[in-house]
Amino acid sequence: MRSHKVVEDIEFSELKSIIQRRLVKHGEEFRLVNSANTSKTCSRCSYMNNELALGDRAFKCPTTYKTPPNTNTSVLAR
Repeated sequence: MRSHKVVEDIEFSELKSIIQRRLVKHGEEFRLVNSANTSKTCSRCSYMNNELALGDRAFKCPTTYKTPPNTNTSVLAR
């Protein structure tokens, strides 16, 4: 492993392999997740706002009436 390389010089597949090896070494699970529509999905109730435009940064869920905290929770739910 080349730890002296700058992250921006590493190809995605190599970075993915490095992360996967380290997680497995420490007994953690490595799982690839399709992140499509995570910014359009409420992390609390899974409502998807298909009307959200690319320039929109957040939305208020009409079901929970709250702004989802972030997309990380939506990714973890998958």
